[in-house]
Formats: sequence, C-alpha cells, structure tokens
Amino acid sequence: MADTEEPPIFTKYPSLRKMAGVDDSEIVESHDGREVTLLKYIYAHPELDTKLRGSPAAILEAMDEFAAQEDFLINIGPDKAGKLGALMREHRPRVLVELGGYVGYSAILFGSILKEIWGVNPDNAEVEDEDNSKAKLYSVEIDPLIASVAMNLVSLAGLQDFVEVIIGGSAHTLRRFQEQETFGNGGIDMLFLDHDEALYEADVKLAEELGFLDKHGALIIADNVVRPGAPEYRDYMRKNRRLGDEMEISVVGRGV
Repeated sequence: MADTEEPPIFTKYPSLRKMAGVDDSEIVESHDGREVTLLKYIYAHPELDTKLRGSPAAILEAMDEFAAQEDFLINIGPDKAGKLGALMREHRPRVLVELGGYVGYSAILFGSILKEIWGVNPDNAEVEDEDNSKAKLYSVEIDPLIASVAMNLVSLAGLQDFVEVIIGGSAHTLRRFQEQETFGNGGIDMLFLDHDEALYEADVKLAEELGFLDKHGALIIADNVVRPGAPEYRDYMRKNRRLGDEMEISVVGRGV
C-alpha cells in the first residue's frame, strides 16, 4: 500500500506533526511551557550576540524557526507580518495598542517599523503631531509569565523605547489608559486585536466609547476573525460599515 501523502502544512511546520491524529478537543497550542522554552531557545542560539541581539528581523526569524521546527506558536507569523508591515508603512501610525501581545512577535514587528518610520528616538519624529504624542506601541498581555517573555525579547531587540508591554486584561487596561491620560489629547492610530475573539466586539465598543478611535483614518485590525472566529465582531463592524476588504482591516471614517 502506498504511503499516504503528508499534508503540506507539515512541510512548512514540522512541529505540527506531533498533533497528527490528535483530536481537536485535545490539541494544546499555547500556555503549556513552550513560551519559556522559546526564550531559552533564543538565548541558546549560536548567533545570539553576533546576529540576534539588537536585530528585530533576526529575532523574528529565530521565532519563526522555533515555531516551525520545535513547537508551534500562536504568532501572526511571517505571511501576515509582511501584510501588516506594508500597511503600517502606508498609514504611518504613531500610537498603537495591541490587545493580546503573547510572546512579543507582533510587538517586535510593530516596534521595529515604528523605529524605521519615526527615527531612532521616538521623541524626535520627522513630523510632530498636534498632540505631540510619542511613537509607541502599548502591547497588552493578561498572562504575567507570557508577558515577561515578551518584555525580554523586546529588550533583546533593542525596542524598549518604542514598545511598552503591559500586564493586564484588555478592558481594564483600556480604562486605565483613560484614567492616566496615556494618549494625551489624541487617540489611537492603530488598534490590533489578537486576544480572546469573544472580547473583540466589546473591546472595540469600549475603545470607541472612551474616544480612542476618533481619529479619521485610524486602523482597527483583527486577527483570527474567521478561524476560530469572531462573528459578533464581524457583524458589528459590518453594520457600522467600517469593515475593510483585506485582512479584516477597518479604517475609521472611510466608507461611512
């Protein structure tokens, strides 16, 4: 009998072979120790000092390598990273909020592009906004241990001036932003949703209620809205006529 052809996904991610034949209800994709193993993997990398340290691109490459060869990670991955990077370079956001930072993959991506766009020092931007806001990503992660991995990798990438990892729940942290006047008189240029899909709708509504999404052209980007799915969020955004045509991207003030 001929061997059954292996699914193409196993060629790209050999680490997924361990899930073959496992019932979907028993598959664990995160929060089982692999995140700390990732950190150890990065710091044991033979090119830690010669290639990775201070290089966001090299660290992302090493994280992709770990996800493919060692243990799958629920990161956005290189394909989505390319699309998000192009979007950021087009829209040139300065104030970003990420809900669901996980191990810092997207934080490193976003922080590196902020640095690329706005210069070495976030206070010395090419063009000052009226609210004089700094170029920064606020990456929110509810799990303290996972957040500590992200903090470490962001620091290793040399992006601590552009990325602040915050430990806390999404709604609680959004309200803290308002109480502490984190964004001054401005708001958010880009909101990235990558946490619990069941919270997407409520958190977007809260961000709108708090006035964080009042900027014309502000981006709202949601991952995983098809699988595992966020039907309430999609329905809400469609009714508000804000849903974009690609990657579940919504642009405030356009198509309204």
